[in-house]
Amino acid sequence: MENDESAQRLKEIICLYRDEGRSIATIARRFNVSRQAIHDRLKRAGAISRSLGRRQRKLDRETLVRLYLTEQLPVYKIARALKTGFKTIIREMDQHSIERRPKNYERRIPTEFDDLKVGESALIPYKSERIPYGNIYLAAQVRCIKVSVRRFEPGLARVTRVE
Repeated sequence: MENDESAQRLKEIICLYRDEGRSIATIARRFNVSRQAIHDRLKRAGAISRSLGRRQRKLDRETLVRLYLTEQLPVYKIARALKTGFKTIIREMDQHSIERRPKNYERRIPTEFDDLKVGESALIPYKSERIPYGNIYLAAQVRCIKVSVRRFEPGLARVTRVE
């Protein structure tokens, strides 16, 4: 009699876990036992099939490329639009080999050599300082490009993109 009752109880536990998708903690509260007791019974019955960890979200590459590269949205806005976390977007971009822009990219003041292709030149005014071309080299370094700077005339430099 007791064996039939425990078998019936086990069937109910398995039904709640598998069919209704209830958590082990919820089932434990319902039967007034510990969470571990329910887990052990499910494991002995071979009913533990759901993953215990959080399911990681998969985002398709096309969506990330469209939002990040085409629409130039920052990562936090993409996360908000897709109703997910910042770290999820970063992880998915890494998995899809999408190169990230440098920090504070949106706040940068545009310069004349932002659109230069390798080998092209532009005339850029500069201030006569202790290191006259320092601000030009620094602006190029922040944008991950290499430039060659030559004095054109006082206060004006010719900047050529090298890489």
